[in-house]
Amino acid sequence: MFTEYGKKGWGSKIELEELIETVRLDLLMGAELVTIEGRESGAGVGIYDENGKCKDDELELVLGAIPSRDVLLWEAPQKHQQVHLLQLLGPEVNLGNIPAGDIVALEALRRGLRSDTFAFGHMPPADAEPDRPASGAKPK
Repeated sequence: MFTEYGKKGWGSKIELEELIETVRLDLLMGAELVTIEGRESGAGVGIYDENGKCKDDELELVLGAIPSRDVLLWEAPQKHQQVHLLQLLGPEVNLGNIPAGDIVALEALRRGLRSDTFAFGHMPPADAEPDRPASGAKPK
């Protein structure tokens, strides 16, 4: 089951305590993923200000209060939002509300094939230990 938090109206603000409580309750009731509303415009709603810039302080408060960041899906319709969330939360972050024409570009961002996220291509996989290759990798 997937759920969603937020309102689609411009200027709708996230009530942080309500969001955190909603995520916790949704997970308790069996939700696997909770979507954080961002509208198609990605501006003036949810974690985005009127210019579409991410409100990092609010985002960090939410992440610090939930059991795992993997249970959240952030709507991010604008490329700069996608890049920012990828840089802040890593290439495996759950993103949604991506325009169909941007899906290949987003995957290139995730894989570090674009200048915005080139460093991702040089980062060890999350399951790699410092002195051991990642699972499935062949030792040199």
